[in-house]
Amino acid sequence: LPSATAPVIGPPSESGGLQVHVALGAATGSHCVAARSAAGGSSAAGGAEAAAAAPAEPKRTSAFRGVSRRYGNGRWKARIKQHGTDVVIGDFDDEEEAARAYDARARQIHGDNAILNFPNSS
Repeated sequence: LPSATAPVIGPPSESGGLQVHVALGAATGSHCVAARSAAGGSSAAGGAEAAAAAPAEPKRTSAFRGVSRRYGNGRWKARIKQHGTDVVIGDFDDEEEAARAYDARARQIHGDNAILNFPNSS
């Protein structure tokens, strides 16, 4: 191995796959792994470039109380606790629509003491 501390990155393979070279640390026994794609982008060093090129993943969490995204179909689920039981209000295509459904159910259950996503709307 050429260096005990620097990873070695080889040229892309003819098939366009990744080439990975591992350099072992001489003093500590630690190791570094570097990988490079056929396009020349590094996935181990400079991960910001790889992250910027990757397609954006849909957000999994909601800013609204009682609203979450379902993993299977990507729709928004509204739910609320009632007497210690998780009650699913429904599935919605729009995050805000699910939040408004939560607010309506929270008003039914808790009345004026309800904590709402949109407290100023009626």
